[in-house]
Amino acid sequence: MSFLNHFIVGQPRDTTLASVVRNLLYLLNSRRNFGSLLCNFGISDYLAEQGGRNALRVVLREIHETIQIYEPRLLVSDLRAVGRDEKLRVVIELTGQLATSYWGAHCQLILLFQPLNGQVEIEVGRGA
Repeated sequence: MSFLNHFIVGQPRDTTLASVVRNLLYLLNSRRNFGSLLCNFGISDYLAEQGGRNALRVVLREIHETIQIYEPRLLVSDLRAVGRDEKLRVVIELTGQLATSYWGAHCQLILLFQPLNGQVEIEVGRGA
């Protein structure tokens, strides 16, 4: 169970995957130095980077680092931008292992990143 689940009224009884997705939504929709005492909690100001490619590299790196630090139940094996959707969100594919047992379980998540406001939506991909 993620740390933030302790503050939800009525303690959700869900799967590890649903708990990880909810925690990732909290993490990736937070901005660094806003609303947390932890200095590296959330994503920084990627728009400060010059050029779209550099900004995208910064976002991918920070997503990966944030998951490594704050979501140990998910071991990321691949994180890459695969294009844009009809709403012009950057589609990021995340594959990895979910720590549900000793061996883990394959996990694929689709992160829909809106560059204009930095908001992230998450969809569970096939095979997860």
